[in-house]
Amino acid sequence: MAAPRRAFTARMRKLALLGFLLPGLLAGPALASDEDAAPCVKQGLVLFPAPGAVVPTNSRFILEGIGPEQTRVWDLIGKDLVLHAPDDTVRVMVLKGWKSAGGRAAVILRPRAVLKANRTYKLELGELGRADVVNATADGVLWQTGKGSDDKGPKWVERPNVAEGLYKTAAGGKLIRQLRLRMRMQEDSPAYLVISMRRARGPGDAQTYFVPIVGENAFVGHDACSGGFTFDDGRAYRVVVEGFDCAGNPAERLKAMEFHAPRPIFQ
Repeated sequence: MAAPRRAFTARMRKLALLGFLLPGLLAGPALASDEDAAPCVKQGLVLFPAPGAVVPTNSRFILEGIGPEQTRVWDLIGKDLVLHAPDDTVRVMVLKGWKSAGGRAAVILRPRAVLKANRTYKLELGELGRADVVNATADGVLWQTGKGSDDKGPKWVERPNVAEGLYKTAAGGKLIRQLRLRMRMQEDSPAYLVISMRRARGPGDAQTYFVPIVGENAFVGHDACSGGFTFDDGRAYRVVVEGFDCAGNPAERLKAMEFHAPRPIFQ
């Protein structure tokens, strides 16, 4: 009786394991939970460095428009905005930045004069004053300047590499495709990447956009609402990565790299 009982138990274990695995094997891309979809921004403005940050006195800023705001942001090119401190006013030139096929546009804000040290500067958005600034502080769009300027470029401690890919289907069927790049920099000021990529083989237009560095990570791709880059599932891309600090100082130029866009695990 012991041998048949052991055989029956083994068969039941196999069926239980199959019952656990089968839904995953039959499913398509994972469905993103509401928590995963929470950071998705359909429209509004985002600033880099994030408001509230400490910046050098020669800092530049990047203003990004998402969804309907992308056109209004792009239309600011050639105009001036204003930075106010309690004892200083600096006009800010709006320069051409980058446009994305993923529903975003970004412009560079370059002050026409060096900012004063140890001051709080608030940005007046002019005709965009009523737009929602997604990452504003409770007191508005403002930054604290440090003791002086930043005149040295960032140094790579660890060059960018692909750490992981994300491919999910959000509620409503919209896809999330992202790659997390990991890197380390020797740099005190906020820093960002400018990434240019095109298909490694075959025709296709180049895509160029900026990507903030958050800690040791930068996220390339798009969420369920918008993004800096669009991908074809699993396709290989040739990528040029440039690093800058917020004062515009460049890091050492890197050789082009190649990576594959995320795709469903079972396709």
